Amino acid sequence: MGLNSLVEALLRFISLRTMYHRMLLLALLAGLTGCLTPDLKSGASGTEIELLDHKIAFVLPAGWKVQLSEKRYFQLTANSGTGPYAPGIEYRGLNTDLTDRALMDQYARGWYSAMGRNFPNFQYTERKEMVENRIITYYFEGTFSDGNLPLKKIGYLRFVNRKIHAIYYTAPLNEFDTHLPLFKAVEREIRYLN
Repeated sequence: MGLNSLVEALLRFISLRTMYHRMLLLALLAGLTGCLTPDLKSGASGTEIELLDHKIAFVLPAGWKVQLSEKRYFQLTANSGTGPYAPGIEYRGLNTDLTDRALMDQYARGWYSAMGRNFPNFQYTERKEMVENRIITYYFEGTFSDGNLPLKKIGYLRFVNRKIHAIYYTAPLNEFDTHLPLFKAVEREIRYLN
């Protein structure tokens, strides 16, 4: 079924008032949303970048401006290049011998605290720890402003292959939800190298 046919069918369902049809409409919309989620793969839709010293690889959207540096705070920065507050990704990798969960938790507390030092008006909206594919992940969401512009940032901190990996996704607050599917696609494609 083509996209136009699907949209026409959905519009017909909208006019129906029964609970059954409303539930079916929600299921169809959820399926359509899944079809429209960005899919980054190396090639036409994405560019793969391997940071061999940090044992990590990213697939970034094709056409994004990418800067790589071992002499700066972030070894990788990338953005859409659409202005000074373009949606962007930052990566910082550090060597570590941390394998003890208590020491990882202690490092993560310092990582969370650093947001307030780096952005004096930073406000957390969520902080959590989770295990994904046997990797402990520390996560946050938060907002801050640069001048009059409100921004949103999400961050991931992981300890993999004797490295600390800190990954950040940032965009203007009013555009963040628009870019979130792309950020999630980038996150899904991250590979940790041996």
